[in-house]
Amino acid sequence: MKLLRYGPVGQERPGLPDGDGTRRGISSFASDITGKALSPAHLSALAALDPQSLPLVGSRPRLGAPIGHIGKFIARGLNDADHAAESNAHLPEAVYLKPGDVMTLGIDKLGRQAQTVVAWEQAA
Repeated sequence: MKLLRYGPVGQERPGLPDGDGTRRGISSFASDITGKALSPAHLSALAALDPQSLPLVGSRPRLGAPIGHIGKFIARGLNDADHAAESNAHLPEAVYLKPGDVMTLGIDKLGRQAQTVVAWEQAA
């Protein structure tokens, strides 16, 4: 299931793309896509909806971060596998703690800067 948030920064509304990729609003179902809206019960109810019955989102508004109001983001991964292999070292299990704004679209925060290359991932 794909979910999205659209609209001006700070005023995003929840939605989803239908089978053709047309954006549909789900504001009548959820006021925003947050942790509560991602609970198993809410996701099951959302999956039962017929996307064609949902209102169309007019024009093509800005897409925002897919999830709103995140306090922190905890991830587990093995992103250092190549480095461990190069040095013949043991690969510890990695746990990453990132700030809540890691889910924002980077371009929203950049504004006008003279950068030609953007680093989308930052190591702590």
